[in-house]
Amino acid sequence: MNKKFVLLTLTLSIALAGCGSDNDTNTLGSSALDITVPETYSFTSQFEDFADVSSVSYSGQIARQVLIEDIKALISNTDLTNLDDRQNALDMLNAIYSKENSDIDATPYTFSKTDVTLTPGPTYGDISTGKDIKGKLAGEDNALRHGDLKGWATGLDADPTPDEFVQYLFGLLADNVVNPLDRINPVDNVSVLAPHVTENGVDLQQLVQKFLVMGVTYSQGTGDYLSDDLGEGKGILSSAAQKVKDDVPSAYSTLEHSWDEGFGYFGAARDYNDYTDLEIRAKEGRAEYNKGFHDTNGDGLIDLNAEINFAASVNAAKRDVGSAESAPTDFTKATFDAFLKGRALITQQPEGYEAALLEQRDVIVNNWEKTYAATIVHYINELLQDMANFDTDDYSFTGHAKHWSEMKGFALGLQFNPNALMSIDNVIAVNTFFGDQPVLPTASVNDIAEYKTNLLSARTIFQQSYSFADANVGDENGANGW
Repeated sequence: MNKKFVLLTLTLSIALAGCGSDNDTNTLGSSALDITVPETYSFTSQFEDFADVSSVSYSGQIARQVLIEDIKALISNTDLTNLDDRQNALDMLNAIYSKENSDIDATPYTFSKTDVTLTPGPTYGDISTGKDIKGKLAGEDNALRHGDLKGWATGLDADPTPDEFVQYLFGLLADNVVNPLDRINPVDNVSVLAPHVTENGVDLQQLVQKFLVMGVTYSQGTGDYLSDDLGEGKGILSSAAQKVKDDVPSAYSTLEHSWDEGFGYFGAARDYNDYTDLEIRAKEGRAEYNKGFHDTNGDGLIDLNAEINFAASVNAAKRDVGSAESAPTDFTKATFDAFLKGRALITQQPEGYEAALLEQRDVIVNNWEKTYAATIVHYINELLQDMANFDTDDYSFTGHAKHWSEMKGFALGLQFNPNALMSIDNVIAVNTFFGDQPVLPTASVNDIAEYKTNLLSARTIFQQSYSFADANVGDENGANGW
């Protein structure tokens, strides 16, 4: 188990060589600055008219985290799957995908955690008003830097947008909802498939959710709020002056708010360093932490904006736990500590802080990308193991579909980071190797062998692009790795 170090002091002073960690991402690099960094994501306003008021704000990002989780839940919910009209199914999906189609603010969210009450609520608007998924999807809010959506060839017209891809997937799901008995598991020729699982082995629930995670949270985090290629006054080049909107001053600067919004899309609880990796991924640990959330302020509620872990923050912990003892990763701590240091730099503004801020941004964006790259390697290995189980009692068609769809959804999303470590040519190459559906046990021996080779070739590209250790990448059978 790769367990994070927990910061033991309330503050930590960083100058030149940083805090003395063995991990070089836990420093300010080459910048000779002295700042005070809190151990949690807690920052008080620097402006006189907001004395002792928190300057941290990213409720819109949390609203979208919840919306994406609710899309995932809806896809397998009987409220959808019992419909007998295609348009009604599409309308239900789009009602929480786009505010063009419904009053999202007044709609109660369905996201929940066992035995706790979530706040704010009960509606999406209680979390943050005016938010939806479509409005922040890549290609809708920010430009597609490579012209169109790359990596999917089936069922789409030329030059597709991510929104068109989502609507295509919604359409497949709606078709299956109204024809529930038409699709039989092609391996056992008996089982009727759930509407979200296609006969060619695509799990639409997983593909939609993972694509939205990448197309919204990853795209916005890396390509918008933490970006420096959108021009002056945007992203990490936003103004350090107090934010004023409609003549109303805010407790934060525009730059502080942009950084916070990037943090909200990473999805970490504000006391993330207090969790172990196993607690973040809700596997085991202390009772008050081991479900992936913690009532930090002791009010008996779980604050969606502060006390729960979403999306990339959870995937980072999964990969850290799964890394080899001989080659441990610490995506969790590297990313969170850089968020803390960057926010402290923005608030305290020591002379020359801009260069140090860019260094911390790079630590965040690179570790965020590596988290998802390592997750794709994990699913490549799952697929290799699924294929090794062909024609045995250990094989699961639905498990195979799930693993392929998670892999593909994450892989498509790598193109949305404008400063990615992996080239766009390699993003296209790995998605070509993956195809638009998995190769099933019903395929020919040659096709099965070719697809295994393709998976290994894609995995090699990931290893070379990110310098992943052999011990984490796995063997030719998908074992002994992530």
